Amino acid sequence: MLYKEQDRGIKVFLTKYDHLMPPLPPLKAIRTFEVVARNNSFTIAAEELLISPSAVSQQIKILEDYLGVRLFRRKPKTIELTEDGEQFYPAVAQAFSLLNNASLSLSNRHMPISIATSASFAMAWLIGRFAAFEKTYPNLSVYLNAAPKSVSNNVLSVYDIEVVYTADRKEIDEKFHLLDEFLLPVCSSSYAEKHTMELQNLSDHRLLLNSPEANDWRPWLKHHDFISSDIKPMLKKAISLPTDANAIEMAVGGYGIALANLHYVLEKLEKGILIPAFDIDAFLLGVHYLRYNDSYTSSTAKTLIKWLSKEAQNSSLTICKWKRLRKYDFEHS
Repeated sequence: MLYKEQDRGIKVFLTKYDHLMPPLPPLKAIRTFEVVARNNSFTIAAEELLISPSAVSQQIKILEDYLGVRLFRRKPKTIELTEDGEQFYPAVAQAFSLLNNASLSLSNRHMPISIATSASFAMAWLIGRFAAFEKTYPNLSVYLNAAPKSVSNNVLSVYDIEVVYTADRKEIDEKFHLLDEFLLPVCSSSYAEKHTMELQNLSDHRLLLNSPEANDWRPWLKHHDFISSDIKPMLKKAISLPTDANAIEMAVGGYGIALANLHYVLEKLEKGILIPAFDIDAFLLGVHYLRYNDSYTSSTAKTLIKWLSKEAQNSSLTICKWKRLRKYDFEHS
C-alpha cells in the first residue's frame, strides 16, 4: 500500500497493483502474430501490415522471446503454428475482435456484417434474398465473400459468419443447422422431349457434375442401386463443372441432367425452366450449417443469423411439394 499526503493532514491510501499483474507482451508483436497466423504467411502479413517481411520476423521473435516459446515452425515453403501457437491464437484473435467491436461501438460506425460461403450457395440461394434483408434492415449492410479460401485460414477470425456444407449430417449441432440438401435430377423440357426419361435408361443420358469428384451423384447412384460397373462409364462421359450453379445452368441449356439441391432450383421448377427428370423422390444427402463464435458475435451479426434461419425455414416449407413429386402431378399441375 502507498499513501500520499493531502490538505488537512488526510492520508489517502492507494493500492499498487503492478506487482500483481505482469505487463502484457508488446501489442505490436501480438498484432503481427495475429496477422501471420490468420494468413499462414509472413509475406502476406507483411503486405497487410505495410512492413517488410524481415520486420514481421523481428516482431515474431520479440513475442517468442517474451513468452519463452516457439509460435511457428518455419519450413522451406510454408509455416505452421506450433502447439503453443495453436493454443495462443484463438485468444489473440478473439481479443482483437472484441477490441474492434468495442471501438466501432464507441465511434458509432456501422461496419458491414461479414459472411463467407461457397460460390454455389451464394449464387443459387443467398444473394437473391439480400434485397429483402436490406428492406427489413435498411441501416445494416452485408459484406459477402464467396471466393475460394484456404482451409488453413481461420475464417471466423476474419468473418462474423460462415455458411458451410457437409455430407456428414451427424456432426452438426441442431443449433447451427440451416438447410437440408434434397437432391433431385432435373433437366430442361427441351432435353426431356428428345430423350426417353426413365431411370433404367440413365446410362443413355449425360450427367452434369458439380465437381470432378461427383460427390453428389455417387451416393445418389448407389442409393438407386446402380453398381460400380454402371457408375464408372456414366461418370466418364459426364460433363464436370466447378460448382452446382454451373451444373444447373448447363441443365437449363439442355446439355444433360443435373442433380440439383431443391433449394437452389425452386424458382426454376416453379417457372418450368427446369423439370424433374424422373418419377422419383428427392434424395436427402447433406446439410448447410452456420459457423460463428457465439461468445462474441455482435448484435448486428446475430440479427443476420436470425434472419437467415427464418429464410431457411421458409425455403424448407416451400420445397416440400417437390420432394415427392410424381410425373402425373407435374403434367396436371
